[in-house]
Amino acid sequence: MAAPAIPVLPVTNPGWADIHRCDQRFGSGIVPTDCHTAGSFLPQGWDQVTYRTSPGLAPEEFTLPWSKTIGTCTLTVELAGPLVFEASRVNLVPNVIRGMAGYVISQCPGGGDGEIGFSGGLGGYVTSGMERLYEWLSHAAAFVNPSNPWSSMWPNTRTQFVTVTVQRETTNSKAPGDTDVGVAEKVLQFARELWVEEQSPGRKHFLFTLSELLWAKVQEMTGKEDIYWFDPVRSRREMEYTCDRKLEGPAVVDCAKLEYQGLGDGVVEFNKGETKYFNQDTCALAVSANRRMTLTWDQINTAFDALLNLCVDRPFFAARGGHATFSQNPKELFGRKMRKGKRDDGDIGGTNALPQGARIDLWKHGGNGARIDCEFAAVLRGQKLDQCATA
Repeated sequence: MAAPAIPVLPVTNPGWADIHRCDQRFGSGIVPTDCHTAGSFLPQGWDQVTYRTSPGLAPEEFTLPWSKTIGTCTLTVELAGPLVFEASRVNLVPNVIRGMAGYVISQCPGGGDGEIGFSGGLGGYVTSGMERLYEWLSHAAAFVNPSNPWSSMWPNTRTQFVTVTVQRETTNSKAPGDTDVGVAEKVLQFARELWVEEQSPGRKHFLFTLSELLWAKVQEMTGKEDIYWFDPVRSRREMEYTCDRKLEGPAVVDCAKLEYQGLGDGVVEFNKGETKYFNQDTCALAVSANRRMTLTWDQINTAFDALLNLCVDRPFFAARGGHATFSQNPKELFGRKMRKGKRDDGDIGGTNALPQGARIDLWKHGGNGARIDCEFAAVLRGQKLDQCATA
């Protein structure tokens, strides 16, 4: 007797405001057919249905978060975004959720994102409904409370969106729509785009303040998995990230390949004045130290990831090269009182990735036989990089 056919979910591409990310934080070795089988338990239909977040107020299949584990795959549907903890209901179309599940399965466990260097098996997530945040930002009042700006920025009306996540059962990552740095990056892009177009001085100030807060939030969240992007910034800033207009940005896919393949493990020793170079096609990276020191690859990878988030992977604006350095004036973000001398090197994130004397530079490698060390020297001097190309 033939085995029963494995169900395959439909695929619905994300909207213009939505994102998807495949990442090892959600686990690896996930079998796509397990995910499709888990997704077959999702309800069907094109009519809008009221989903509730409190158990017992709706049938189990219409209660969020919804989760199903089959074999290597746990598939989860949940709400995310500001004031999500106060939401009690949301109207959704079941077949749209099934299509979201089909999409993230095809891209992450299924290897649809293979252009960045992996052949499948990773977990990941996709969002739906983030245009609600964009629409609110487009019409939000210009009032900002300087003592607690976040409380005055987020609306009293619902701006929640939906995430569908696939991950290993043992991964147990927190809701990515609330804790993944990719969502903070996307809202930052919203705010910057609107800021450029805004004419009202009051709203322009509002959007600028929001952009500054989200810029800091991306730094704080980089390398972490338990920080909510819409909560106040709590980390002390010990890093400076600068996107350099003089430096053309490398291709996102090339830097993603370099990041995915990994720069190294354990620790790396630097002599005074030593620089180490890495590159993948157009993506060139230099790690240097002005004194003898030992860095962990976790520190280097975290600062590299923050530069990608802030300077390279920003769809509404041209990609730029950039620099990551220890701040010459470490301070609490947005006026919080600083505890002098306090540093926890065991808890590395985007705000404290590198010690004093270390720096990372990222730029577009010119190819044509160009020497990376020559390009780096030009980066430090603020000169054009094309002088390093060879015939």
